[in-house]
Amino acid sequence: VGDGDDITYESHWNDPETNIKYGTKYISFLIEYYKGDNIAALAAYNAGLKNVNGWLGANKQLQIDEIEFSETEDYVKKVLESEINYKELLKKEK
Repeated sequence: VGDGDDITYESHWNDPETNIKYGTKYISFLIEYYKGDNIAALAAYNAGLKNVNGWLGANKQLQIDEIEFSETEDYVKKVLESEINYKELLKKEK
């Protein structure tokens, strides 16, 4: 937010456009950071880089059963299931 703006940083927390903008930039960063490992990227989006880096250890890709937080495991599963559902819907529209 620039000089002279009446908008505070906090006022953007509930703004969908701002949330989508920053959320997509962050997930893009995570996918690149984890070299295309979508499971690690999604887990890091939910649980943070430090946790995921600890779970990875010497592994090159994170497996769902290696996620130590049930909330994060559920989150990753839901996002991956949603991806499948959206792809199916897109096929039907074509």
